[in-house]
Amino acid sequence: MERSIYRYYIALYLIAQALVGMSSLDGYSDADDSGLALSNSSFVLLGGVLPIHPANDHGTCGDLDGSILQRAEAIAFAVSKINSNPTLLPPGIKLAFYIRDSCLLVNTALDRTLDFITGSIGIGNNATSYRVSGIIGETQSTISIAMASLLRLFRIPLVSPYSTASELSDKTLYEYFLRIPPPDNYQSAALVDLIIYFNWTYIITINSGDTYGRDGINRFNNILNSRNGSKRCIAARIEISFPSPSESEFDNAAAAFMDPLVVNASAVVLFGHYIIAVGVLDALKRHNVTRRLFWVGSDSWGDSLDGIYPNLVSNLVSVVPTTFSSKEFDHYFQSLHISNHTSNPWFAEYWQAVFNCTLTTNNSNLIPCNVANQSISSKLGYVQDSYVPLTIDAVYAFAYAIRNLQMDKCNGSGLCKAILSTGDPQSRLFISGEMLKPYLFKVNFPSQSGSNFTFDKNGDSTIALYTIKNLQFLNGSFMYVPVGTWSNAKVSSPLIFTQQVVWNNYQGSIVSQCSSPCQAGKYRLPSSPCCWKCVDCSGDKDYSDGISCSQCGESSAPNQFKNACVPIQVSYYRIGDPGAIVILSIASLGILVTIFVIVIFIAHSNHKIIKATSREVTIFLLAGVLLSYVVPFLFVTRPSAIMCGIRWIGAGFSFSISFSALLVRTIRIHRIFNRPLSTKKPLFLGSISQVMFTLMLIGIQVVILVVWFVVEHSGARYKYGSTTGEVMCSQSPYSAISVTFGYNFLLLLLTTYFAFLTRRVPKNFNETRYINLTAYSLVIILVVLLPTYFGTASLGALYQTTSLLLTMVLSASVVLGAILVSRLVYLFRNLYGGMLAPETTAHVDMHANRDTDIIENGAVCHELENGLDGSERMNCDASILTETPETTAHVDMHANRDTHIIENGAVCHELEN
Repeated sequence: MERSIYRYYIALYLIAQALVGMSSLDGYSDADDSGLALSNSSFVLLGGVLPIHPANDHGTCGDLDGSILQRAEAIAFAVSKINSNPTLLPPGIKLAFYIRDSCLLVNTALDRTLDFITGSIGIGNNATSYRVSGIIGETQSTISIAMASLLRLFRIPLVSPYSTASELSDKTLYEYFLRIPPPDNYQSAALVDLIIYFNWTYIITINSGDTYGRDGINRFNNILNSRNGSKRCIAARIEISFPSPSESEFDNAAAAFMDPLVVNASAVVLFGHYIIAVGVLDALKRHNVTRRLFWVGSDSWGDSLDGIYPNLVSNLVSVVPTTFSSKEFDHYFQSLHISNHTSNPWFAEYWQAVFNCTLTTNNSNLIPCNVANQSISSKLGYVQDSYVPLTIDAVYAFAYAIRNLQMDKCNGSGLCKAILSTGDPQSRLFISGEMLKPYLFKVNFPSQSGSNFTFDKNGDSTIALYTIKNLQFLNGSFMYVPVGTWSNAKVSSPLIFTQQVVWNNYQGSIVSQCSSPCQAGKYRLPSSPCCWKCVDCSGDKDYSDGISCSQCGESSAPNQFKNACVPIQVSYYRIGDPGAIVILSIASLGILVTIFVIVIFIAHSNHKIIKATSREVTIFLLAGVLLSYVVPFLFVTRPSAIMCGIRWIGAGFSFSISFSALLVRTIRIHRIFNRPLSTKKPLFLGSISQVMFTLMLIGIQVVILVVWFVVEHSGARYKYGSTTGEVMCSQSPYSAISVTFGYNFLLLLLTTYFAFLTRRVPKNFNETRYINLTAYSLVIILVVLLPTYFGTASLGALYQTTSLLLTMVLSASVVLGAILVSRLVYLFRNLYGGMLAPETTAHVDMHANRDTDIIENGAVCHELENGLDGSERMNCDASILTETPETTAHVDMHANRDTHIIENGAVCHELEN
């Protein structure tokens, strides 16, 4: 819309100018009539359009702006310095300038621009047509857009030291526009980085309703959304007309601050002009908006508030292009004096404003100026305008472009026909803008900042360097203090703070958010894009970051604050568990008793009673019992691949040792007592045979366990609940218990069977009674406790392990008490009790055709002569003896067998039927 208006206006104005003709207008030039006439050099005229008197509220030219006057003098300073440099411009070429006042009004700026285009420039009384080769200006992007649109039609370059609107980078529309400061897209990015740095999530934006403000804030919003998605939102978007905003617009802006949905937003980004900023601050004061606000300002107003406004804004950071002051310009400007600087038609006005005096007699309200004692250098408060160096660089850009063009196209000194628009070097017209433009885009010269300046393909500066300024109250007044920089050269971290930002009269966290962060264990339930309610996470495994709920993994659970997951402490069968304490206590006692039995057996290994217990098989029983007591200690360690295998192999192996030895012993007794009468010697009743049978039975269990260990892939398995976990062996409990007890249970059943068959032995032969007791007890234990193992599976590994270990220690205790400890009782009674009469012994010859048993006075039992197999010796069981002085024994070995009567001290002979 704005472009169409400008083009329409330009067409009408050109028609009007054609009808009116040439006009002579006031301006600031470095050449008068005589200067132009006497010059032997070809001069190139540069135009300047600056708002020396910015428009007032009535839309007319207002009071003089001293900072803009400095920029006008910067053009004059730069031209003078260039012309005095013999190596910069080719011989015979000089620069000249002519500056016009735009009053910061679009129409006035276009009037001045058309004067430069048509050559309607009257310098003094000379009405000669002077055309410009390039123009420097304007301060506002809106005006620059209008001027660039017009100058494009006439191919005249426009270089602006001030305008930053991103639209001007479009070379399809503004191909003859170039600028010294970076475009606003960089400034918008810097503003976003500030918002992110302060972690503000709910923001009010205000912009002026022109190209500068609208494009700048739109780009700000786009960058903000692209970087952070929905994490940061705009609470209110306020646009105020420019250049003539109404008071009602400012009132509406203040009312927006008090909207219930906006009151929590304390960060304000204002991308607009000075009059917009002061208008908003006045409206907030009128409407008594007293909550603390934190302002982020663009370059057009962010470091230029004065008067009462710093107190109103109070907390402010702003982004302004980084500039470097020129000491040479300070010396030049401070040396200017009203008495000798008459070429600038506005300097007298500036002098009167600075010294608050009058140079005429018409103003009785001011004292006359004492010019003899006044100088700018003596006036306190002089500060070089920040855009002066950029203005100087703009003039130098033209100078270097003209030099390079002349050196390429002209042979010799001065201007030549090849580069002039009319081809006549004496016409004092202008250099062809079409030829000058590419040389402008390619200039490379040392700028006032000290670094080389170049344009990119869009006519923008290749360097975007901004200063972050902070309004601080120092030494009784507000000052704009540089606190950081932003540079497009530092892609990863463009924003760098060199000192701390100060928020005046404020202590506490600087927040700007719609809703307070949710506490741990809660999530956000949005009620609008940036506002929410906090709702509890419902799951036991849920944790939250204050934004959303997430579930912890299987092996973790929420911490006590429910803001993170922590590993679940897994439980396993530990030595401190109640069940483990009981079982390990029994096992420890069992180990001590077993060791005691072993020590006694070793100490009395040659005693007749020990010999009579079949010592070799007894060794296996003791080993199996001891191992059964040791294995439970393996179950109180943390499960692992090796440990799990050792546990089950140890359990199965220990049972197989005990049960194999018990079975071999029972079968031996069965064969002795239940053998048919025969004269043939029984086979495999010797000790070596018994050991070999026992090892064979144990070996079968070992093979089963090894095969199972290889196939099952032993390891640890974890089972987790919501807050608790268990680690257990990964083997299937069914397969593990099967290989551990299946084969052993078969051994036990066989033992029970043969023990049952040997129940009809002499009543004084109590060995079989103990074997029967042991076998029946073990069967009961396994039948009762093993189902319990599977029944406690749902309760966890701790209960299962307890039932398993209880089975082991009880089984070992039965074998230890019934088989082994009973032998010790006989031994101790024999050694220390004096229970047997010295003259009485009895021996039962258990087989027909057996050798003679030699029973000596006081002896219990003696070995059979020469063994049954010629090399082995079999010890009689001590329990076949009676314990009374008149001891007799009756062995009913078969039906119809005769009775053997053993007289005191006699030799036993077997009577055949």
